[in-house]
Amino acid sequence: MLKVDPDDFLPTLNKTAQRYFKQVQKEVNYCPTCQPYDGGEYIWILGEETTLEEIFDELDVPERFRGDIANHITCDNCGASNFERYDVDVVGKEDHFDLETQEKSILAERKYGRKIDELQSHLDKYPSLALTTALGRKIYKEILRGNTFFVYKWKMVSREDSFLL
Repeated sequence: MLKVDPDDFLPTLNKTAQRYFKQVQKEVNYCPTCQPYDGGEYIWILGEETTLEEIFDELDVPERFRGDIANHITCDNCGASNFERYDVDVVGKEDHFDLETQEKSILAERKYGRKIDELQSHLDKYPSLALTTALGRKIYKEILRGNTFFVYKWKMVSREDSFLL
C-alpha cells in the first residue's frame, strides 16, 4: 500500500525563507486547538492571541515568503498545522507576563539559588526556625512590606496568581 506523507505536498523553502521560517516558528506557541471552548467559540487563555500576518510584520518577513512559510508552521504546544496566512487563523505567542516572570525567575535563581538551597535544607532540619537565617529574615521583611512577588519552588509568581499554586 502506498503511504503518503503530508509534508510531500508542502512548498520547498530556500535558505532565506528557511531562516525566516525558524524565526516565525519560535513565535508560534499556541493555536485555537490548544484553547478550551464552550459551545462553538474557543476561549483564549494560553498565550497572547495574534495572527501569523502580525508575526510576519513584526519580523519583517518579505511578502514573497509568507504564504510558503505559513504552510510549514506548526503549533509548538499541540502540533496542529495547516495555518492560513491571513487573519482567518489566529495563533498564540508567549504571554509577556510569562516572559517577564521567567526572566525574574532566572535572575532570582542566579542571585539567591545557593542561599535558597541552604535555607531549604535548614528548614528541612528545623521547620519552625526560618527567621534564624539571614535569607529567612529578608523574605519575612519583604512579605511584611507587601512585596508582590514570592518565590515558590523556583518560580516567581505574583500575589494575584499565587492562588493557582
